[in-house]
Amino acid sequence: PAWKEFCTLVRDIVGLSDVGTQDNLTDREKVILRHICMAKSNKQIAIDLDLNEKTVRNHASNIFAKVGAQSRQEVILRFSRQFADMVQ
Repeated sequence: PAWKEFCTLVRDIVGLSDVGTQDNLTDREKVILRHICMAKSNKQIAIDLDLNEKTVRNHASNIFAKVGAQSRQEVILRFSRQFADMVQ
């Protein structure tokens, strides 16, 4: 429970309290987003999903653009709460 509170506080401090939405992501992008939130590299995601690493990189770039994030870390901060059960 403390982890969720900590993440909320960090989001508020850095101005990310308005969490982005997954609504405009494709099903494949949502799967890749979950893997990103588990702090996996593009290479590991590609292995796990049996994809080319470049394909994963392209999906990640599309995810960042669609949710308005500038970095992988920002995406993790925005969406980690939604996938917290996967990373514990």
